[in-house]
Amino acid sequence: MITVTKRELNQNTAAVLAQAQEQVTGVVILERGVPKWQIIPLETGTPISSLALLEAQGLATRANPNPVPWDELPDTLPYKTETEMIEMLDWVRGERF
Repeated sequence: MITVTKRELNQNTAAVLAQAQEQVTGVVILERGVPKWQIIPLETGTPISSLALLEAQGLATRANPNPVPWDELPDTLPYKTETEMIEMLDWVRGERF
């Protein structure tokens, strides 16, 4: 991902926009070294989906189409009786006495 400063964007707008057009993820604009804005190209035809953008930025990955099966569930549960389970659910819901 390309980053430029706010000053560089101000002084070289055409060059920065040309860089943004070449990148799928666009250009990130920094203000005092902190990312503040992102310029993303809009293409005529197929727009970039949010998921595709996140994938290009490395912030998301698609699920595995062939996931590994989970191990068997344990025979014992963390609670012992139905009453304990109901108390635990009430506590989680905030219905405390």
